[in-house]
Amino acid sequence: MLKIFFLLLLALTLNANTFSIASYNVENLFDLKNDHTEYDEFIPNTKSNWNEETFNIKIKNTLKVINELNADIIALQEKENIDLIQKLAKNLPQYKYYSFVKYPNSAIGLGFLSKIQIKENKNLDIKFDTKVFRPILETTFIQDNIEFKVFNNHWPSKAQNEGYRIRCAKVLQDRVTQLPKDYDYILIGDFNADYNEMQTFKTNHKLNNSDGITGINHILNSVVSDAFVTSSNILENEKRVHYNLWLEIPSNERFSSKYRNGNITPDNILIPPALFDTKKLSYIPNSFVVFKPNYLYENNVVNKWQMEEIDSNRIEKVALKTTKSEYNMLVSYGQFVNFETQIFPQTIIIDASGGKRSVKFNFNVSKVNFNSPLSFTNIDASRYTTADINQLLNK
Repeated sequence: MLKIFFLLLLALTLNANTFSIASYNVENLFDLKNDHTEYDEFIPNTKSNWNEETFNIKIKNTLKVINELNADIIALQEKENIDLIQKLAKNLPQYKYYSFVKYPNSAIGLGFLSKIQIKENKNLDIKFDTKVFRPILETTFIQDNIEFKVFNNHWPSKAQNEGYRIRCAKVLQDRVTQLPKDYDYILIGDFNADYNEMQTFKTNHKLNNSDGITGINHILNSVVSDAFVTSSNILENEKRVHYNLWLEIPSNERFSSKYRNGNITPDNILIPPALFDTKKLSYIPNSFVVFKPNYLYENNVVNKWQMEEIDSNRIEKVALKTTKSEYNMLVSYGQFVNFETQIFPQTIIIDASGGKRSVKFNFNVSKVNFNSPLSFTNIDASRYTTADINQLLNK
């Protein structure tokens, strides 16, 4: 499946100092060592054409994107190992701090490049009985003595049913619920779920094995009583809800990727009520934007690069003609400010290969009965237990 990733970014200010946070899926950045965990097309020096020449082009273009983006913190997805993070950091001296995590038998992992001090890294462990994906990387940053967390996500793709993404969401929601209500944090990354997943996947029987429940909407509580949490009502909810920044822009412009010429939003930034409370970090509404330069996106077409057609002057996308379907992905970015603090998110969308990418249920029982019909008015994600999720995975 061919993918084009773009970049999400948002900005904040801290004590009147603006800083930005971005999410960038670098789309299968592998080295030239055969570790026997690579995807087949990235086994080096084989007929797939992943070799020193294509590797150097990808590194060069990735560096170009990061330099052009110039975010203070970049959440990265789809890198093979920490050596590649270090290689990027060596060529980007402005990024003094970095982190990386992946499971031993996984092909790819995720991490951060940061100009802001990293205080601590923690993995939210997400494992399945027969499949290996990625943990969630919880990283604590500190700037001007103010601490905040960024949770870097790369959930299982839609080759898997929704139960897998529900488990990721449950682990993440359980973790952030442990934080004080006024603690500032950001959920960011490639969730492989649309901001309105509850609407887009409902009739897809392959994905919808959860009776309409979705991880990004119902477990992370970006939806309450069948309505999206908004910047105007986020402080009215007692539950730990989240506001998805895709709601900042017109609906016809909401896409970080294209699938069969349709708009999809696998990349997301979600923020909690704490970023609206005018303490420490705060979000400035309507500052989320999408960046689509002509060299990446023109005439409703995302420019693709393939290893069969190497052109070092183009922003490249390492992808093979392994499928007839198209899956072109964009990204978003934003900024934050702090003056006991304000956030200025802006969103960028760029080609992850070399461009920027910027972007209630109420159960009266402790377990969900999947044999009975559910509606958006009788489900409570807080009662959606690990046992329920295990049941979903076995459906």
